Amino acid sequence: MRLNGNNMLQRTSAFIGKQRMRWKALHRCQDGVSLTEFALALPILMVLGTTGLELGNYITTMRKVSDLTAMMSDNASRMGGQSILGARPITETEINDLLDGAVLQGGPLDIQRHGRIIISSIELNADGGQWIHWQRCKGDFDYTSRIGSAGDGATGTDYDSFGEGEGVAASSQNAIMMVEFAFDYKMLVPVVDLDLGPITESVAFNIRDKRDLSQVYNPDSATIASCS
Repeated sequence: MRLNGNNMLQRTSAFIGKQRMRWKALHRCQDGVSLTEFALALPILMVLGTTGLELGNYITTMRKVSDLTAMMSDNASRMGGQSILGARPITETEINDLLDGAVLQGGPLDIQRHGRIIISSIELNADGGQWIHWQRCKGDFDYTSRIGSAGDGATGTDYDSFGEGEGVAASSQNAIMMVEFAFDYKMLVPVVDLDLGPITESVAFNIRDKRDLSQVYNPDSATIASCS
C-alpha cells in the first residue's frame, strides 16, 4: 500500500509529538536525583570524615605520649633502693622495669616497634658544669636525643643546661631525670596526605630523695638498656 504525502506528514508529526512528550516527562522526572547528588558529594564527605578521624586519633595519641612521658619521668625520679647510709642507689634492674612498664602501659601504641624512650640523668660535674652522667633507651624507632649523649659535659663548664630554650640544670648533690619520648605515628586511613610527623615529648623531674650519684649498680647482671 502506498502512502501519500499527507499520511507521511501526519505520521511524522505524531512521532515528533510523542518524542516531545517523552522528553518533557524525562525533564520533569526526579527519580535518582538524590542518588546522583550523593554520588557527587561522596568524595567530599570521605575526605572530611577521614580527615576528622585522623586528626582526632593523632590528638589522642599525642595525649597518650604526653601522659606516658610525664609518668616515666616521675617514676624515674623516685627510683632507688633503701640504704642505711641515706643515699639511695639505683640499679639496671629498676631502670629496665621502668622502661618495660612504659611499653606495657603504651599497649596498642606498640612502643617497642614504633617508639623510642630515652632516660637521661643530668647532674653537676666536678667543675661546676652540667653533664649527662648516663642514658638508657628503649624502642626501635630511629630517634636521637635532642639534649645530647651520655658523657656530654663530663668535664669543664661548656654546658650550663640541657634541653630546648633555657633548658634544665641540676644543683649540687642533685640530679634531674629527663625523659624523651618519640613516637613514629602511622595514619589510620591514608586517604588524604596530612603532614602528621613523629610525636615527640620531653619531661624532667628532680630526684625525690638523696640518691647515690656515683654510678648505676648492676648486682643482678641485668641487660643494660644501651642507647647505642
